[in-house]
Amino acid sequence: LYAVKARGRGCWQQFSHEMATALERRNSLEDDFRSALADPEQFFTLYQPVYAADGHTIVGAEALVRWRHPRFGILGPASFIDFAEDSGLIGRLGEIVLDEAACLLARSNLPWIAVNVSTVQLHAPDFAERVLRIIRAAGADPHRLQIEITESVLIEDSPDVARAVTQL
Repeated sequence: LYAVKARGRGCWQQFSHEMATALERRNSLEDDFRSALADPEQFFTLYQPVYAADGHTIVGAEALVRWRHPRFGILGPASFIDFAEDSGLIGRLGEIVLDEAACLLARSNLPWIAVNVSTVQLHAPDFAERVLRIIRAAGADPHRLQIEITESVLIEDSPDVARAVTQL
């Protein structure tokens, strides 16, 4: 089903050994991900600098989460964000990333750090309160944290999202 959806409408796909292997890997990764959330040291954040037009001055940074998987090594978000959202576990991962970014803001002179936030996170009724609690606990200036959201989230016209954005 996922293979057909990825290729577009009007297609068909015969189930193959490769698809079974990919599904087994995804299920295994999802189980490992659940375990990893209990040991947040498996996750770490890299910071991509954002430069001014002069090409030399750093004006901010974007937080990029990575997973140090015990068997597969360093995994980027494309390997785990989908099932983290599907399973409802994205909130905990988001808190780990926000906490790291807020702690870095508190101890550095970076002008700002941007953190990508999932649509699923924004729909949580207490999302804004959790973000603000993390920032306060780190002692960071909330004006230096940028929350990045997709435009499609704003088009949804969700009361939860509107409330979270207004609070933030």
